[in-house]
Order: sequence, then structure tokens, then C-alpha cells
Amino acid sequence: MHDAISRATQSRPINFYIGSCPDYSHDGEAYTHEYLGSDVPLLTRVHLDYDREIINVLESQSIPYKMTIMVADVEATDKIFCKRFTNNDQNEFLRRCESSVSSTEKFVEKIGLSKKVISSSFFNEFGRERFINYQERYKEVLRKRYKFDDSFRMRVNGDLVSRMDMYKNMYPDVFQGNINFLDRTKFLIDRTLRTMAQYLTLGRLIGENGDLISPMIICHPTRNIGMFNDRNKFVLPEDGSQPQQTIPVFEMKRRVY
Repeated sequence: MHDAISRATQSRPINFYIGSCPDYSHDGEAYTHEYLGSDVPLLTRVHLDYDREIINVLESQSIPYKMTIMVADVEATDKIFCKRFTNNDQNEFLRRCESSVSSTEKFVEKIGLSKKVISSSFFNEFGRERFINYQERYKEVLRKRYKFDDSFRMRVNGDLVSRMDMYKNMYPDVFQGNINFLDRTKFLIDRTLRTMAQYLTLGRLIGENGDLISPMIICHPTRNIGMFNDRNKFVLPEDGSQPQQTIPVFEMKRRVY
């Protein structure tokens, strides 16, 4: 961190990346996942409140930085979400995410935050095909690990249990519909592995941006927070023995799940 600050310049600032959920319904404290809106997501609002302290320090010390808040438009690829929230219209799902990006941009300006706080999305920052490609490849690596590694299987199953209430809100038909226990469990395991793959993908794509002095991540509390830097444990074929870059990760303490 000290090295990054000392090397940062106006043309090459420190870059903070923040992932945020789409504008799912919420009760003001946590997501309820009843519908998908197109306004500023709850998690984005929480970040803009809590992360203001970091911004104040950076500004007061004249440390060059950029902070990019990204809506997880990758969730448009979730078939159940598309069916439930946008009547199987993936383009409409993406349109609402893009509208959230615009709403966030206006909100940042309204509350007087620096123009160095940028509103964006996963696909806007890293490219849709590129992101999905890495996500699916990491997911396959995780599937194989789940099948053959008892310790990793226990970890995934623990994640599944801890998120059961959240999954019930996200996928009510999976729990209330005509689906047996084994099929439901298989679906939830696959969903859990997909989330892990997304964190691995984010860590890789953020770390691969060679133009950055030192990319950093600010994340909400999640059992997956370590996955950003677990790319040396779950390697892709082309990685070989070259270690992936470790990225500093800050954890915001406010929960929204």
C-alpha cells in the first residue's frame, strides 16, 4: 500500500474497484429479491456512504486515485433471474443494469462526491465475452475440485448452508416448486460455484490491467472475499507456474444480505 501511494501520479492513480449487485428490491437494510429496478442499488448506496472515509483521506492527502463502482450486469446471464425479473428478456435485464449505472452517476454528483468516483459495470469494464469466458472456465476448475477435493467440498457446502435464507429469497421456485431435494442441492451447489468463479474472474481481470499502478478492491462482507486472490489455488491451464498478482482487498463491514 505504501509503495503504491508513493508511486501514484495524476496520470497513473491508485485504482479502487467496487462490485455492486443490480437494483434488486430491498427493505432498506437487506435485499429481498422481489423485483429488479433501475435505480441506484442498495449496495452501491451503502458503499458510497461507508467508503466516503477512504475518499476523504485520499483527498486530504492529495493521493491520486480513481474509484470505480461496478454493477454486476453479469447476473443477466442467470436464466432464472431473467425469467423472474424481466420475463426471459436478457436485454431488458441489461438495460435496467445500464440505467442503474446512469442513476448512480447522477447520484454521485448529487451527493457531492469527487468526479474521480466512476459508475460502471462488469461488462463495461472488462468486456462481456471476456468476463463470461473466464467465469465459465474457472467454474469448470471449481467443479472438478468439488468432485475430488473433500476439504473444498466441505467449504462449498458450508457456503451453501450459510446462504440458504438468501437463496430462498433469490430462487423461491427452486424451493417451492416441483423439484426434488437432490436436484435442488445440485442447482444450489452450481450457483455457489458460479459465484466463486465470478470472484476469481474479477480478481484476475482487475489484476491483469497493466496500466494500473496498484489496483485495489473494496468488498462487502462475504465468505468469498478470499477468492479474489485464490487464483494461485485454482489455476487455468495457461497459468503454468507463474503466480497471479495479489491485490489488496478492503472489507466494508456493513451487510446487505
